[in-house]
Amino acid sequence: LRQGEDLYCWFAGDLYGRVVTKKDKKERQHGKVGMLQLQYQSGAESFQNAARVMGGINLTLDEAQDTVDFYRQRFPMLPKFWKQCEKAIKAMAKGNRMQVDQWGLVHTEHNKLVLPRGRTIEYQNLRQEPDEKFGTRWVYDDRYTGKRKTLYGGAMTENICQAIAGIIVMDQCMEIEMRYGRYNSPTTGVVLTVHDEAGTI
Repeated sequence: LRQGEDLYCWFAGDLYGRVVTKKDKKERQHGKVGMLQLQYQSGAESFQNAARVMGGINLTLDEAQDTVDFYRQRFPMLPKFWKQCEKAIKAMAKGNRMQVDQWGLVHTEHNKLVLPRGRTIEYQNLRQEPDEKFGTRWVYDDRYTGKRKTLYGGAMTENICQAIAGIIVMDQCMEIEMRYGRYNSPTTGVVLTVHDEAGTI
């Protein structure tokens, strides 16, 4: 990032074993979908579908599996963190406190993750259910829709990343507002946010 590299080309270059640039559209798209999808424990079938829908790339199931395997070997700390999150799910279900990450940003309480400044991610009615493929799986009830959702290491990783990213963006918005916003002119400073960007006037 500091060197201004395109991370999608960078990963695709490792994947294809050669230099990949933005001109190599198919290869870069393959790298892009890989970087966005595989960090959250996507399997071969899910990645194959994501590559087709998100990237317009048609991969065989073997090619998708090769990409998944390569990614996990290339970034071995991610599978380790997924396993840590699996332990955290069990700790939440038992109501035990457990530090999830190595920096102490996130810890567990009963059926919830506690984030910096006390914000929480709640997993209502967290429980195990029988599953044909895996034997059992962890599920919870979505707080907004009430629908049952599956929880596993990669899903929790995504929840943590998105939540902490939201805190960072809001901190940045507040800093921008304090520097450039004027209370006597409410149309100045931060007027909207779009994903990880602040719109300012």
